[in-house]
Amino acid sequence: MSFKNSVCLILGGGKSSRMGQDKANLRFNYKKREISLINYLYEKLNPLFNEIYFCAKTKPNDLKCKFLKDEYEYFHPINGLKTFAKNEIPNSNSFFIIAVDFVNIKKSAIKRLYYKHKKRKTSVVAKSIKTHFLCGFYKKSDFIYLNEFDENCKIKDFFNKTEANTLSFKNDETFLNMNTKSDFQKFLKSNKY
Repeated sequence: MSFKNSVCLILGGGKSSRMGQDKANLRFNYKKREISLINYLYEKLNPLFNEIYFCAKTKPNDLKCKFLKDEYEYFHPINGLKTFAKNEIPNSNSFFIIAVDFVNIKKSAIKRLYYKHKKRKTSVVAKSIKTHFLCGFYKKSDFIYLNEFDENCKIKDFFNKTEANTLSFKNDETFLNMNTKSDFQKFLKSNKY
């Protein structure tokens, strides 16, 4: 199962102040080689999508996917979506949006989100213990609302404006959002890296 008619956008990790360094550049050993977090996620998602883009303030040196530079002065996920929308990515009416620190995402979860997205013809994001606005399929037509939002909004505000849906998941570990060094160690330990 692939989502080759959908494009994937990976959003950079903001300021990463709690992590102490840029999350996308976190490095660890994977399959007997050192890899950055962004390239790990890229390798995981690449078989599923036609194109994958990474949007952030700075481009990692060894980035394997296409790069979109976020040129807004403040850090906010809405900027990544605005940057993506400005680039008018062709051949897709739906986009899978995911934050770079959602490294435990599983193909089965993406598949469920995709099917609900296609069935309902709406944007759909994951929900476990909380709603994960940066893990789901968005319709291209919803991007018309982006200019209504600035650095004072929450990504939830954009989601609510689009009249999107959520899809519930029981396993919250699939949506581990790494914000601290402790979260990173938990990820490494749970995956035996």
